[in-house]
Amino acid sequence: MSYHGQWQGVDNGVMEAAYKFFKKRDLAGVKPAPASKKRKRTDEDDEEFDVSGIHLDGEDEGDVPIYDTCQDMRTKINAHLRNSSMSMAELGRRMGAMLPESKKLSGAQITSFLQKKGPYSGAESGVYYASYVFFEKLRIKKGGKESKKRLEVKDAHPKGWDRPYFDNAGRTHIVPGEKALVSRVSMTFI
Repeated sequence: MSYHGQWQGVDNGVMEAAYKFFKKRDLAGVKPAPASKKRKRTDEDDEEFDVSGIHLDGEDEGDVPIYDTCQDMRTKINAHLRNSSMSMAELGRRMGAMLPESKKLSGAQITSFLQKKGPYSGAESGVYYASYVFFEKLRIKKGGKESKKRLEVKDAHPKGWDRPYFDNAGRTHIVPGEKALVSRVSMTFI
């Protein structure tokens, strides 16, 4: 707005309408909604999400077979951030510990991964692998069952999804002449 100062814009219609709106609310006894409070973290939260005691095959080499798509992982990350008291920074630290190099994943990396769309977009990101390992360990710790979709992927790809190969310059390598066919469960080359 181009209005600055205490009394500029007083004769504007928006000012008058806003005054009437809030005055009616005051007279009706409507109180403003209190600001929502984020749940504070407790020691129970730390214990609930501590998955350091669980070991997956291939974890030391960074070669755990992945049976969930990138979109599945984005859904799990968003649900986890929404339903727990864990911040994105804390989630990044915990997921970073799942990588063989044990590095911290920044909020920018997680946000970039979350902004992508589609089942394979973001597969090159360390967030994809780290989040899969973290949520797989969490599923095992809680005694959760494998989903129907995950079982279908496991049948179609017993060794997990093929992750794309990237060179040092960040370029994706696909064998020449192959065209990817993407379905709900698998990606095959013809």
